[in-house]
Amino acid sequence: NRGRWPMKLSDYMVSGRPVVSTAVGDLRPLFTGEHPIGLVARDEAAEFAAQTLYLLANPELGHGLGENGRFLAETQFNGRRIAASLEQFYYRCSAE
Repeated sequence: NRGRWPMKLSDYMVSGRPVVSTAVGDLRPLFTGEHPIGLVARDEAAEFAAQTLYLLANPELGHGLGENGRFLAETQFNGRRIAASLEQFYYRCSAE
């Protein structure tokens, strides 16, 4: 379960809003990389609330994180790019 992609995350990224999330599995690089899309919270309600309040108190930070998420959604997670990658994968599998 740690490697799954939460479907809502894509919607949040496209909306251009910053995200507060736990950084489980494959999600960690989205929050800790060069262009993070949001803030990481430990898996505790108080920490999650604190990070959310921090974003609300720092709208410029939130705007930048949201724009990072939107850019990532548009350039890396768009349907055409994913379909092309999947098609290449199928071609490689069928060639073996």
